[in-house]
Amino acid sequence: MRPNTVPPRALAHQQLPIRSPQDVLRYLSTTLSGIDTGASLVLFLDRHHAPLGHHYWPTDGFHPVGPSVQQIFAEAFHQHAHALIIIQRHATQDHGAFRPTEDILEHASKCALTGQLLDLQLIDYLLVNHTHNQSLILNFHDTLYRYAREYAERHANPLATPVCLN
Repeated sequence: MRPNTVPPRALAHQQLPIRSPQDVLRYLSTTLSGIDTGASLVLFLDRHHAPLGHHYWPTDGFHPVGPSVQQIFAEAFHQHAHALIIIQRHATQDHGAFRPTEDILEHASKCALTGQLLDLQLIDYLLVNHTHNQSLILNFHDTLYRYAREYAERHANPLATPVCLN
């Protein structure tokens, strides 16, 4: 049984095939008006990158950078996805060029790292507003890699905390 904390499905309309970045942008143009500022939409794809469905997470004061990594991948497993694309509406800037915050870059790196560990490919993490979009995977690859390395070093080392403080 799925927990009650997972938001309900939203934006139900016809599924378009996702085979290129242009297809993602077309999908966005039909759904973006329904995505609130700061909200996230995750597209779930099968092994041939055909859409299986999507999930909408509205803005949440407890997770200002988007849904938790656990929520995203729990829904991906529920959808039987092989790949996913995360689309987040910029929280503070509706128009014009923007730069992602450090928190969003760290969240994107955790999602990419989790996808690698669980064998669910994160194809892209798009940050969008009405006039611009940025691929965090393509445009901030080095920064995401640095965050993922630091995160893995902090949490993967079983001896990071002293065994005995005496």
